Order: sequence, then C-alpha cells, then structure tokens
Amino acid sequence: MTDRLGRLPTVLADRDAVEREPGRGGTEEVYLARDEKVGRDVAPKGLRPELAAARGADCFLRGIEIAATLSYPTILPLHDGGEAAATCATACPS
Repeated sequence: MTDRLGRLPTVLADRDAVEREPGRGGTEEVYLARDEKVGRDVAPKGLRPELAAARGADCFLRGIEIAATLSYPTILPLHDGGEAAATCATACPS
C-alpha cells in the first residue's frame, strides 16, 4: 500500500487508517482515512515528498497556520497539522 499511496500513509499509520488517495494536486497528496483515535472520517493532506525535499516545508506549514484561523461554512476545519519524517500533513474531516 505504501508504494502505491506514497509516504503519508506510513507517517499516519499509528493514528489513521488510510483507505485511498482520491486525488493529487500540483503540490499535495490528499487521502481518505479514518481517525481511529476519535472514530471519525478525515482527509489528511500532505506535501508531495519531492517538493518537500526540493523546497522545504516552510510554505506548507505556514498554510497550516493560516488554515487553522479560518472559519466558514464551506471551508473544512483543520484538526491537526505538523511535520514528521520529512512529510508535512494536515488533517481535516472528510
């Protein structure tokens, strides 16, 4: 599963059961997963590894900070964010 889905599922393995990758953007990978700790569906998003290695994670981490301040009916709330094993990720409800 890790080879097909990338590194983010491995980083999240201790907390989220990653089901599949429904899409991929220009800079990020998005997954459908289940947060086993609290029993809810989430959509973790991570910076693509080749970009994290080339550009660093600063811009993505700044985006996490900004997203955490937003509150609007059509914007998913941010539940968690950070950097682990050179992979940056955010978790939003799916």
